Amino acid sequence: MPRKQGDPNFNKSDKAQAVAILETEARGNYSLAERLTGIGRNTIRTAAKDPEITQLAVIKKEELALKLNSLLGKLIDRYDSQVEDADLSNRGVSLLGIVADKALLYANQPNQITATIDINAHLESLKAKGFSDEDAQLIVEEAQKQLEG
Repeated sequence: MPRKQGDPNFNKSDKAQAVAILETEARGNYSLAERLTGIGRNTIRTAAKDPEITQLAVIKKEELALKLNSLLGKLIDRYDSQVEDADLSNRGVSLLGIVADKALLYANQPNQITATIDINAHLESLKAKGFSDEDAQLIVEEAQKQLEG
C-alpha cells in the first residue's frame, strides 16, 4: 500500500487500511500512521472521521487478523520444536512472537499482561489470616518490589 507521500489518489480501501493501522500499530499516533502507510496524516485524520471508511477499517482489521493468524499457524508448525531453546538470534522464533503480537493487536485482543493489586485489601487479608501488622506490611512491600521489576 505505501505510495509516494502526497499522492492524492488514495482509494477508500487504502484509507481504511491506514485507519486500521492508526488504531492498532500506531496506537492513535497520526505521524506514525503516516510513516507506516505513506498516507498523509491529514488524509488519515479526515478518513478516520468518515463512517464509511471506519466501517471498512473494521473489516480490514479483521482481514489482517485472519492473515496474521494463518501466518502464525504456519510459523508455529515450522518452529514449534525450536521455541523452548530459542534465543533472540533465532529470527524465525522472533518472527513468531512478533506475528503473535500483531495478530492479537488486529483482533482487538490484549497483547500485554498487566497485574494490579489492591494493596490495602491485600494488607487486610494478611492481617485476617493472623499475620502481625509488621509482617503483613513487610509482605506487601516485598510484593510491590516484585511487581515493579
